[in-house]
Amino acid sequence: MYINIKNFKFRLSIKILFIHIFGIALLLAFTYFAVSYSKGDFELPFYDRNKSVSAQLEHEITLPDREPTAAATEEATEDITNVGDVVNPDDLIEATTGEEENVYVEATETSFAFENFSSDMARQGFAVSDGIYEPYDEQQINAEITRYKNALGDMLAKAAEGEDPPELPAEPLLYEYKFAQIAPQVKLPLAPSVMSATGATKPAVEPFMDYIIVRDGKSEILCDFAAKIITREFGDMDLEILKMRDDRGRTVLKLKTDGTYWIYDPTGSEDGKPAFVPIQFDELLGDRGAPFMYPSYYGQNGASGLDRMYDNPYNPANRKWGYALEGTQDPEIPAIYLKTFNFSQGVGIAYQESPIRGNKLSFLDVRGNNYLPLDYSYFAPDEVTEAHLGFFYFDHWLTRVYEREFDWRGNAIVERELIVNLYGAPFYIPDDYNIKSYSNGMILLEKDGYYGFMNYLGEWVAQPIYRHAQPFFEGVAVIGLASGKKALIDTKGNLITRFKYDAITNCTGGIIALFEKDQGWTIINKVRRRIKVN
Repeated sequence: MYINIKNFKFRLSIKILFIHIFGIALLLAFTYFAVSYSKGDFELPFYDRNKSVSAQLEHEITLPDREPTAAATEEATEDITNVGDVVNPDDLIEATTGEEENVYVEATETSFAFENFSSDMARQGFAVSDGIYEPYDEQQINAEITRYKNALGDMLAKAAEGEDPPELPAEPLLYEYKFAQIAPQVKLPLAPSVMSATGATKPAVEPFMDYIIVRDGKSEILCDFAAKIITREFGDMDLEILKMRDDRGRTVLKLKTDGTYWIYDPTGSEDGKPAFVPIQFDELLGDRGAPFMYPSYYGQNGASGLDRMYDNPYNPANRKWGYALEGTQDPEIPAIYLKTFNFSQGVGIAYQESPIRGNKLSFLDVRGNNYLPLDYSYFAPDEVTEAHLGFFYFDHWLTRVYEREFDWRGNAIVERELIVNLYGAPFYIPDDYNIKSYSNGMILLEKDGYYGFMNYLGEWVAQPIYRHAQPFFEGVAVIGLASGKKALIDTKGNLITRFKYDAITNCTGGIIALFEKDQGWTIINKVRRRIKVN
């Protein structure tokens, strides 16, 4: 029997080529569907992604559900200076509503009084700061100084012996914080709020970013952090203080009539006198996430050597975000995201729009690789408000996210809020508690109208017994009792004030305003000085 070898080889080559083409097409189709599934574009009716992810998210952080009990505090109520174990609000009322003999005396650890800010404090190096308040811990500070000096001594000893010395140890940044009462240049109203010309009710005294606005119902007076008058005609100037800062950390103002941007410069005019000075500013980059009065270091450019950048500046519908090398427009991570946020703790949070499921989050390294496993699906808020403080940045290696469950058609049926780490593992939150905010390593939790704070280690810093609570800003937070009386606490649960105030503003730019019905307004500054190591 005769076989045509050439025809056979040709037909065999065609079959092999067809098999290769079919295999490549199959691989491309599989890759396309895998990527689409990972983005949440569709669901598989036979596979429950959410159950699978939940099963994988078992993590070593399994803290006990610490509910308050009647026996949690045994100390005498008159000695309460820390609220961490206090479970009975009546104890706090009895312990912290007493009258001070003189609120102007020098403050002691338990007097709840404020020093007047003085020239002597200024000579000591104290100045207003938006830094995160830390109570003074002499033992810890001395330990840091000793550690630094020992490392420095080891380096010098090796150098003297002719060895290659290690790198020069970094000098620790150590600060001493205080709260100081300031003497306003303007007379403060006795009322907590006033009616504006438009009929809106506004606070009579309102710290706003680095400034203080004082209202008397007829005019708005703009003051600096020390309540020194900048202008008495602020209400007529058509200037709006934005909840934004420029790259130098300065608060930005916007002229409503023409949309130009300004800053207040104490030496800004030609003759060196204070003046409002125009600047170039990009609101898209000034928007650092949740719209609140953020401090200068929050969401700063340049973290990890990268800045946010975007394309299509004049075509918002097609605008995408990425990251560029610091100080340039050279893309380092391509502009493929719906929104990006500056790096925090070495991680950049970004999200892409999934047509069905929402804004899917990615946790990126400096090369654009996603720390989250492929089958983890976490989401950003669809609309961002101040209530979303804690999204988009890592704080003590934790951040807020939404987890959503979908039916096989892709319709959302359940949405849960979580606090997760870099790799997506959830932080333990007691059952039935709602996350209200996360900032300064402090989680504000609510259950049945009662509020408390849990820190990033899972410890109750303020038991969930309070009827009012605001998030932590710059290391301090406002908590309140059912009576309406409020106090300030720090991140250790220490009471900074008594429960005697009817209103306390959030700390912004190191400024806090406190109101008592019988005493009116008091303004304090959070001040600090650098502790010298050598």
